[in-house]
Amino acid sequence: NREQGFALLTPENYYLIPAVLINELHFVKGINAYTFSQFDLLLNRPDKVLEKIGLTDNSLLQLHQKAYKRRLQNAGFTSKQLPNFEILNPLIIENKKEIPLNTSHPVIDVSFSTQEAKENIKGLIIYINGQKVKELKGNENKWKTKIDLSIGNNNIETAYLLNNGTESLREHFKIEYKPLKPIKTSTYYIGIAVSNYQDSSMNLKYAVKDVEDIAHKFKLKDSTTNTYLFLNEVVTKKNLDSIKSLLAQTSINDKVIISFSGHGMLDTANNFYFGSWDIDFNNPQAKGISFNNINHLLENIPARDKLILIDACHSGEVEKDNTSFATSDTSTTEQNVKTYSSRSVSIKNKKKKNKTNTVLIMEQYFSDISNSNGVNIISAAAGEEYAFESAEWNNGVFSYSFMKGIFEKKADLNFDGLITQQEIRKYMQKNVLQLTKGKQRPTARSLNALNNWIF
Repeated sequence: NREQGFALLTPENYYLIPAVLINELHFVKGINAYTFSQFDLLLNRPDKVLEKIGLTDNSLLQLHQKAYKRRLQNAGFTSKQLPNFEILNPLIIENKKEIPLNTSHPVIDVSFSTQEAKENIKGLIIYINGQKVKELKGNENKWKTKIDLSIGNNNIETAYLLNNGTESLREHFKIEYKPLKPIKTSTYYIGIAVSNYQDSSMNLKYAVKDVEDIAHKFKLKDSTTNTYLFLNEVVTKKNLDSIKSLLAQTSINDKVIISFSGHGMLDTANNFYFGSWDIDFNNPQAKGISFNNINHLLENIPARDKLILIDACHSGEVEKDNTSFATSDTSTTEQNVKTYSSRSVSIKNKKKKNKTNTVLIMEQYFSDISNSNGVNIISAAAGEEYAFESAEWNNGVFSYSFMKGIFEKKADLNFDGLITQQEIRKYMQKNVLQLTKGKQRPTARSLNALNNWIF
């Protein structure tokens, strides 16, 4: 695919492939085919591929090696902890031949077994389109269960889980669910924004307007869209539970879009916090909303098509070795552009020469296989950048670009009348970069390559 890139493979099966193409990759072991996800931590090695083809730029090679090590760390592994699939007994789908390629029934019955000893197993996990949808716990090596299908294509993967947390090789199959009658589905838009803070010296102009405008446009696009706004003093860490309860009412085929708009900041360990109404700007971890808090909102909810937008400073991953902290007032205006920023913590780059860092490499080559939520997360700015708002756009530039992309269909990059996850992400990255003259670059903080759903 010339537009999206190319893949390179070494004789040892190490590969280099753009993250957007990773879903096209599979492995064959004996007579069985397996998806990329379980091999990706072991074999997705751009550093080894570049070394094999004779890359002579040692600094660039070391950067790719560092990106791989960072990826392992983010996934909770070291190189010594990677699973050895050769010694694990395979999982068998007992009734695989009876499973049709397509069905009009919303639920299928599937039976599994393995020769692995019961005492070594603590459960069975079922994934659909890149997200965990069911987990059966207990020391068993035979299972029979029902699987709820999503409308359309279902890429189903299953694995048993050992007591040490290691997964077996994932058995997989695909099935398309075509209901006989149309099923009512809903879109949920949740806007979370703070313009007026408890510390009024940190107030913003357009944050609340961002989510109000998006909600209004969703209603114009489809009057059945469920829109919920949490604004200003309502935005506290304690109140996140009410949002979680709301999302628990969704159904499997619903779409959930959550956008955050406001101040973003980093603590001294470079951990991101979204600015709650009552945040202490000198101690963000006390009352700020962490990235884990944000991710938790979409854990274990019925809806399977999920997107989070974070329109705030420093919301992307941080190249920690390239940053230091300074205490300063960064709420400055430059060419009629005001930054979303914190007064207490800002970032200064230690290294300016190399614009490529491990975060950029990770985004280019690595899909987030460690995130079993299956959520796509687009952040307004890289971890070392600021997010801008301006009277020119009458919004934050990130939210402005989202609205242009979706509601004016600017993100329909292939002109097929549909807008997918990948298309809106690509459009926003390009448009924000152009409008800010390179000062702000949105990033994909989490990318589910197996579910490129349509808005």
